Amino acid sequence: MKNAIAMRLFSRRVLTPQASADQISMLSRFGSGVFCPDLYGSHEPLRTPFDRDDIQEPVLGLSKPHGVFLCKKGRPLQVRGAIWNLYSSPRLLRDDSGSYISSKPAPTFCTHWTFEFDSRLVRKVDIETATKFAEEMFDCSGSDFGFVTTLEDLESKNYLHKVTRCGLDPAEGVPGLYWMNMFSAEYARWLRVEQLPPDVAHIHSFGRESVAIKFGTNVENVSMAKTLLLQEKAIGILGRNRFFDITAPERKLEVPEWARLMPMTQVVN
Repeated sequence: MKNAIAMRLFSRRVLTPQASADQISMLSRFGSGVFCPDLYGSHEPLRTPFDRDDIQEPVLGLSKPHGVFLCKKGRPLQVRGAIWNLYSSPRLLRDDSGSYISSKPAPTFCTHWTFEFDSRLVRKVDIETATKFAEEMFDCSGSDFGFVTTLEDLESKNYLHKVTRCGLDPAEGVPGLYWMNMFSAEYARWLRVEQLPPDVAHIHSFGRESVAIKFGTNVENVSMAKTLLLQEKAIGILGRNRFFDITAPERKLEVPEWARLMPMTQVVN
């Protein structure tokens, strides 16, 4: 897809069978199915037709540790995406004293959404529909951080030499700022997003007291110098030592205490 619009979501919520069913169902039924996939699977190429009224198999695949729900829509391609289950139970080993230790702790953020939308489809359904979709999926997945931007903007801020991906783990610091940025209520309070003046960014609340920060009205203008300068100003206000910077990828960042917790197993009410 040329000029694709990217959506990324990062959640501590474990993908239990119920959580997996809720998320796949919400994805397929949003806006009368405007983004509902045609095909799904656990690996490419995708050949299995997707039926939103029978999601037992995709739910079973996604809810397994290291499971994945890959999907796409349209010919030519309009939507491609994945929900990744990165959770695995920590493996316990005995140390020299006979005590049990964890050899590899479960990741803090164990659910990732990685979706791209053809920009022509976004223009057709309008950007407000696309951002509403992002907010509802953010809410449904129990995410703490997410964003919508152009794929070009995403890659320029997170890929070294356009090959090595880095910076996209909120457990290690805020993964930068993009066109629209979504924060859970807890994350927004830690960042004190209310500090941002209206001439820098537009702020609004949605869902379960989550907060969205947007820079401008047109996602396709996100790489303009004026927008990038506003994002830099916002990062300076919120705390530069909290944000990933592709020019200093090894820099240790300040993170909130909850980012060190085990993944959430309870659905947030």
